[in-house]
Amino acid sequence: MTSAVMKRLQFEENVNSELPKTDSGTCKRNAGKGNSWANSLRELSLAISEFGEAYERAETTKLQQVVEMEKQRMGFAKNLELQRMQFFTKTQLDITQLKQEKRVGSSHNHHHSNNNRNKSD
Repeated sequence: MTSAVMKRLQFEENVNSELPKTDSGTCKRNAGKGNSWANSLRELSLAISEFGEAYERAETTKLQQVVEMEKQRMGFAKNLELQRMQFFTKTQLDITQLKQEKRVGSSHNHHHSNNNRNKSD
């Protein structure tokens, strides 16, 4: 038996035990009405139990969706950080290459300027 069914049965037992009894053992409220009061309580108990089960399923589904969304968020954050690091690395590489080109270009120009001076002497 599920816990909800056991709770429902326990609830019904509690309701039935708390109702005032006649000398014959039937509920005073039910005297002359048959079991309509007890049946109504059973139906109410069943409806409450089914509502609780539906609510539990909805909450479980909601929790699963939250977990899935958190997994997606973490994946997006990981990809974003990876892209950021790749961009940073590429930028550093480009800066290093530009500095090397500038050094090579300035030493090459410096060499040409020395040659030009030597030729004019």
